[in-house]
Amino acid sequence: FPTRRSSDLEAEQLAADCFGADRTFFLVQGSTLGNLAMLMSVCQQEGDLVLVDRFCHKSVLNALMLAGAKAVFLPPLWDPQSGYAAGVEPNALQKAVDAYPEAKAVFVTRPNYFGRAWDLTDTIRIAHEAGLPVLVDEAHGAHFGFHPDVPESAIKLGADGVVQSTHKMLSAMT
Repeated sequence: FPTRRSSDLEAEQLAADCFGADRTFFLVQGSTLGNLAMLMSVCQQEGDLVLVDRFCHKSVLNALMLAGAKAVFLPPLWDPQSGYAAGVEPNALQKAVDAYPEAKAVFVTRPNYFGRAWDLTDTIRIAHEAGLPVLVDEAHGAHFGFHPDVPESAIKLGADGVVQSTHKMLSAMT
């Protein structure tokens, strides 16, 4: 593998500081690779179980297959105006956490593919109280947290791993 240049490391540290993360890694192959890496980092053994929102990206399903992991899909909250899924229902998450104490993580997508971003506070609290990391596919939410009229980023709300795509909502080439 090629040696990473100090300028790359410096750029990643600057990005981490900008987004409020402990560490940032620039990826090739987009959010898909980030979702694969996050999920596979918590699923170390065949049959590991992850609590996943039902409206996840197909890369999460691919990661589950590659890891030999299983998913318990969480029922969504429904937006009464649009009829679209709009987050994870906190009571359903609590029931899943109680029913599956062997779960390795909670994996959610925010915002959803219709641009709806729900408040992650309860999701993160419930997962952390159970000792579970919260992984967030925030590919379409890289702009979160930079203005009071947009939601806080999952990073600032306390998520443990977050994938963002700056080329989707911010100014990046790829």
